Amino acid sequence: MEGVNRRIKDLLESYKEHFLKVSIVGPYKDGEQADELYKWQLVTVSQGKSPIRILEDHCKNPGNHEKGGFKNLINAQLDNKTLDYLWKNKREQMAVILDRLADENTPLEQRLADYKVSVAQLLPAEGYGSKANDERTAAAFLACFNPQKYTFYKDEIYQNYCKYVGEQPQKAGKKYPHYLQLLEPLLEAIKNDKELTYKYEKETKGLTQSDILIAQNILWQMKDMIFDSDMECIIANITWNSNDWKETSSDDSGHRWVQEGNVPHESWNFDFDNKRNTKDNVFGYAKFTNQPKDYLNKKFLVIFRSHNNIVGFYGNTTICDYVVISQNESYNMIGDKSLSLLLENKIDDSSKELLFGKKRVGQNGFNKITKDEALSILDKAKVLNPTENKIDKIKNWLLQNADTMDSEINQIKNILLLKKNIILQGAPGTGKTYNTAALALSICGVKDGDVFTVYENGKEKHEIMDFSNHSIVMKCYEQMRYDKEKNQSGQIGFCTYHQSMDYEDFVEGIKPNMKRRYVTYQIEKGIFRLLSDRALLSNSVSSGIVKNIKNVDETFDDLVNDIKTGKITNIPMRNGGKTTKLSISKKGNIKWLKGNGKICPNCVSKDKIKELFEKYKSKKELEQVKDISNDIRQQLLGGDSSYYWAIANYLYGKIEEESEREYNDAQNYVLIIDEINRGNVSKIFGELITLLEADKRIGGEHPIKVTLPYSKEEFGVPSNLYIIGTMNTTDC
Repeated sequence: MEGVNRRIKDLLESYKEHFLKVSIVGPYKDGEQADELYKWQLVTVSQGKSPIRILEDHCKNPGNHEKGGFKNLINAQLDNKTLDYLWKNKREQMAVILDRLADENTPLEQRLADYKVSVAQLLPAEGYGSKANDERTAAAFLACFNPQKYTFYKDEIYQNYCKYVGEQPQKAGKKYPHYLQLLEPLLEAIKNDKELTYKYEKETKGLTQSDILIAQNILWQMKDMIFDSDMECIIANITWNSNDWKETSSDDSGHRWVQEGNVPHESWNFDFDNKRNTKDNVFGYAKFTNQPKDYLNKKFLVIFRSHNNIVGFYGNTTICDYVVISQNESYNMIGDKSLSLLLENKIDDSSKELLFGKKRVGQNGFNKITKDEALSILDKAKVLNPTENKIDKIKNWLLQNADTMDSEINQIKNILLLKKNIILQGAPGTGKTYNTAALALSICGVKDGDVFTVYENGKEKHEIMDFSNHSIVMKCYEQMRYDKEKNQSGQIGFCTYHQSMDYEDFVEGIKPNMKRRYVTYQIEKGIFRLLSDRALLSNSVSSGIVKNIKNVDETFDDLVNDIKTGKITNIPMRNGGKTTKLSISKKGNIKWLKGNGKICPNCVSKDKIKELFEKYKSKKELEQVKDISNDIRQQLLGGDSSYYWAIANYLYGKIEEESEREYNDAQNYVLIIDEINRGNVSKIFGELITLLEADKRIGGEHPIKVTLPYSKEEFGVPSNLYIIGTMNTTDC
């Protein structure tokens, strides 16, 4: 939460820097008019009215906010036609639906679901591409009805804000409630900012006051400045200067430009009193053959390297095209002076450790490094310069502006979630240990801000997860590491391959066991089998342990209830069409209308459906039935086979949805195989190597099981077990 509050503070400070002295109806960017006052005018004329009256005002004046028109706060181009139809043709029904939407006695998520279904049922089957039943339209009604509690919604802003505060976006139907929840700390910050609240009170004088509307407006106006920004760390090479880059020097250089008698333009990089610099910024230079990608839209931490030394930093830096000051002077970067410094004690990197696996700075004049690699350089700088407070300031700035779990790790995580197996390779010292631990924790569901317990010197201590903190990451990793004797509940297994390792060590084998004076032999599971069993046990679907998964009876009863309440009127048929209108008989069977509008005498009963489920064990088997009329009719000894097929298919779909939710809730497990290239992989995995592929796993599209040679037990690899291999490129 502390990190979120810090980001919100940064957001408001940046907003005030750009907009505090700019009217919300004045120009703010490239001559554009802000013109945000219409939101306050709209809620002022709408507040206190019934929801159906709000709909009436909009339909009569869709583009006039002063008379109640939503204007661009909904998808007007598509929604206006639909809302106009509903107002003119379904007024009474819409009044009931909108009253339910505004009813605070029902949870918001449930109200949104009811609004979506109910509005859709009022519309003709064709002619209305937009149903005006989405969260954005519902939010417009709610914001007009109660602007102190609700605000307007747009998915673009929600997605950006989730990214900004480090939250996972929710699925449709849950987004708007989540958005309102995420706004709560921002609202608190706005209320405590007298300067900001005074601005809005003054500019919206005489109109309805709403802090949550201020929050929405801030996020909208800042969307191009904060949310789409990015930050990178680079190591830039510069010519050595014995005068600490405060004036020119006569040092020898391998650069052709200097050898030809020219002055290195980086000669004044750390001359902070140079007249070309301003109070807040320092103007520097580094020779780039090609600028960093998309450099005009990013901020950089520039780490300067010269003669195998790390010599200084520019923080919060803008890289620009070359600006010529004179024949001997130019700049192509503008650093924040408060975050820029020359190290008194420079970092000797003759070993090239701080090039992180590369032999030199690239031909472009810079190397891109991860934020965690940059943090490790700052840590070394602090050890050599313990009294230099600017190092701490740069580190804090980097932590505030960086995704705490590096974007590269996130990319690898996404690949691993898809493929189930991955190998990380790199030279020694390139961060494989940390990256592997962070990746494993993330796969297991650990997030920033999670609290975990460690034991130090026999005492219990609570730690807060922070992916930017190496020490915290490794502590959490150790707490979650599986140990057959000490921590069987751990979700992360670890082993190291070596030349003598084999199937019996890794999967299962017969091992001697000394009991008293006798030697007995028993089958012992290896780390792969042990962790697979743990993963299977946590996974209700793959282990066959039914847990909260609805059966046929419950699912059939749910369908009957949905038909009774009008939530479902028809379902898909085998031919691609839909059933006629469904209804329920007195005995609880499902009936339908005939072509002449009368109720068909046939029906679908629960008992007969259960017979079908006995014959066809899955939705896939049911869909593979070629002759519905003969096969299903013979199975049921009569009945309308097409309707039985349709209802059985629908029920199987619902059951599999429920199963999928349970499957996704299973705990993930990770097996880390260090030095994977040092073992004979085919010898160690044996026949199981094919089972590692994502689609061959239990829960995959083509699951495969084999009988293990020693235990004679059937075995498959669960889909919630992820394998990370590591290897050193120096061994390749």
